[in-house]
Amino acid sequence: MVSNVLEEVAYRDREFVFKDRPHAGALLADKLRPLLAARDVQLLAVPAGGVAVGYAVTQKLNMPLDIAIVRRIQIPWNTEAGFGAIAWDGRVLLNELLVAQLGLSTETVEQCISQTREMVHQRMQKFRGNRPFPDLTASISAQSRVSHFDSSSRSR
Repeated sequence: MVSNVLEEVAYRDREFVFKDRPHAGALLADKLRPLLAARDVQLLAVPAGGVAVGYAVTQKLNMPLDIAIVRRIQIPWNTEAGFGAIAWDGRVLLNELLVAQLGLSTETVEQCISQTREMVHQRMQKFRGNRPFPDLTASISAQSRVSHFDSSSRSR
């Protein structure tokens, strides 16, 4: 995937830049407007924090909003940290270097993946029900919240 990073230099090294998430979304919409003009765009927001941002963007730019469920694969002894993620479509991304550094066995990794898959499935039911996922083949997707992984990560 090729992408461009947009940076607002005025926000560099600052804290408390936005009043709240809708305010952040409104400012993001202003930045995205020239890039998305006259294009077929579908914005995917990641619950919980990304939905408020995404909603503000879609309201300002008059575009459709949908939900993309992703979940961190938690380190067994630290639920605030993860060694990978699972997407709504079942794709697994692991930080293999971190898995090795943590000394996680294949069995433990598979167990964590299984538990996280179930959580993703439950959240899909909660947020999407039986609604089909939007067809993104002809759209440009903008994500309102992105998780970044070490460059040593690879898809599984």
